[in-house]
Amino acid sequence: MLTKGQKFWMVFIAVLSLLLGLVVLVPFKSISSSANIFTLEMVIKLVAIPLIILLISVFPNKLKYIQVKGYREQSRIVSVISYFPAVVYLCALIGESIYLLAQGYVLNGSAPLGTIPWNLWYVALIVDLVIFMIAVHIFPRYEMQLDTKEHIILDACVFVLMICFGLMFLLVSKGTHEIFLAAGQKADPLLLCLYILAFIGFVAEIYYIAAVARNDEVDLDIRLNDLTASSFAVKSFRYSSK
Repeated sequence: MLTKGQKFWMVFIAVLSLLLGLVVLVPFKSISSSANIFTLEMVIKLVAIPLIILLISVFPNKLKYIQVKGYREQSRIVSVISYFPAVVYLCALIGESIYLLAQGYVLNGSAPLGTIPWNLWYVALIVDLVIFMIAVHIFPRYEMQLDTKEHIILDACVFVLMICFGLMFLLVSKGTHEIFLAAGQKADPLLLCLYILAFIGFVAEIYYIAAVARNDEVDLDIRLNDLTASSFAVKSFRYSSK
């Protein structure tokens, strides 16, 4: 069970992650047509924000490893928040990439990255986005079954995914940058749809995080190898006394 202070920081990290995700999701080209906007956008979205994501992920991951190293019990909110910042960042990168590809096609009249790659990328990105959005809600139920080494491998994989999708976003942004500059700033129905979906997602995730923090559920995984007489007695007493 977490203290009120720990739960506050979990919720704070979740909200901050969502706000950073919104910054990533907003195409800077729609705000300014400056020649330097591309460089500024890449520095913020591919350098500054990932560093912030890594920093705010330290606290929940520290709690996660402390819980995993002990017995196989884990607070659900810790399981969720330990991966939440990275997943939100990935979803935001994918969301803007989908928008850039779609709007680039609309403005240019042809696929900005080539017909076949564009179609394949578009479908792959949508599938990836759906997988990440589902996984962040379902995976915590199974994540607590992993041991310390498996958690380290999983965290390394998430870090690699951030790098890979960051490079993907850079490639998509480069491929559509000139198209957006040539078109100039104009009414963009796709951008409006992006903002509406982002608002709905933000509100839904806030509600989800608040519910998880309020319920303060603790998952317990019992394996036969863990059931020594002493550990079983201690755990039985702890949970029967709650």
